[in-house]
Order: sequence, then C-alpha cells, then structure tokens
Amino acid sequence: MFAGYEVYDKEKEYVTKDGKIYSEEMFRRDYPAVVSQKMAVYVYGNTITQAFPLAYLRGINGIENSMTDGNAMMLINERKQLDETENTPLERIAASLEYLVLLFMGNRQ
Repeated sequence: MFAGYEVYDKEKEYVTKDGKIYSEEMFRRDYPAVVSQKMAVYVYGNTITQAFPLAYLRGINGIENSMTDGNAMMLINERKQLDETENTPLERIAASLEYLVLLFMGNRQ
C-alpha cells in the first residue's frame, strides 16, 4: 500500500483515520490554509494522516518553486524513504557494542 506525500486533490476521495469519508468541507474546516494555498497530505492508501502547506514542504526540503508539484512530491517521498532506511546513531552504537561483546567472547579460554 502506498504511503507518502501527495498534493491534496479535492476530487479524490480520502478517508479519515477513523474510517469516515474526508469531505472537502471537513478538510477545509481542519486545514483552513487550503483556501489560500496548495496543501500536501501524507496518505497511507487513501487515509490522510498529516497535512502541510506545499510551500512549507518545499522549503524544508530545499526544493525550488520552478519544479513541478508532482516532481517535488516524488523528491520529498524519496528523501523520506531514504531517511527511514538509514540507521540511527543509537542503532549504530548498539550494533558496535554487540560486535565488541561477541569479539571478547571469542577470546575466552
């Protein structure tokens, strides 16, 4: 199932986290910025989990306005996927400690 950012499309049928149809009126009530600017939504399948102004996402990811919205969403999703697959510093430290324990266990006689 697809999970990632996309530009909010008022013609598409979205669902809330509790399974209700997310009408355009509900979205406008929850995110009034949609009236004045394009919004990007993070969706899992067709369930909206987060929403941000598109300009904000472009800004924090360093994406120029000359890039199309579709290409910007692809780039943002690629970066997010890369971030999720990288090991955290804590995971790297734990792996190093496990390696040291195994290394010293082999020297016991």
